[in-house]
Amino acid sequence: MIRAAITGQDISAMRNITLLSGLTLEVKTGMKLTRGRTCYALIKAEHGLKGNKRNVLRQYANLIYNEYGPGPVVDSALKLIESWDKRIE
Repeated sequence: MIRAAITGQDISAMRNITLLSGLTLEVKTGMKLTRGRTCYALIKAEHGLKGNKRNVLRQYANLIYNEYGPGPVVDSALKLIESWDKRIE
């Protein structure tokens, strides 16, 4: 079995991606990732984003995309946002 350790800047990147995944879960299902504060509340407090869950998801997904580039979690969040935009049109 191969084991890998997440160290240095990777810890911050992994946390941000996990928060994005958790916020996507909250928006899609209403479920929380943790028992404590929601991912939505943590993201708003740490990054100063404003708006409802959908708007914060849009802003945070773009922030993560610009910082780390594309990836499965970011792509999933962006696809969800695109589906909302199509419904509005």
